[in-house]
Amino acid sequence: MRPSLLIRLALVVLLAAPPLAAQQALTLTQAIALAQSEGYQARSAEATRDAAVYRERQFHSGLLPQLSLNGTVPAYNRSIIEVLQPD
Repeated sequence: MRPSLLIRLALVVLLAAPPLAAQQALTLTQAIALAQSEGYQARSAEATRDAAVYRERQFHSGLLPQLSLNGTVPAYNRSIIEVLQPD
């Protein structure tokens, strides 16, 4: 192998090593707590709770006073009719 290729390969390995070393080891208890707080079932429960909150808001909005306005706009048609004038 050429020396420049070896240097490039060594740089890639050295630059990729710190992110790999920065990972934390989790205990079983931490992994279970993390899964319970951020797992699919937790997200589903949050979505169900949010839907119930919005349904309640929608129900209470029907109890507030309502205002409706009706009106008619006059029809205005502008048409251009060509008129030929004798010269």
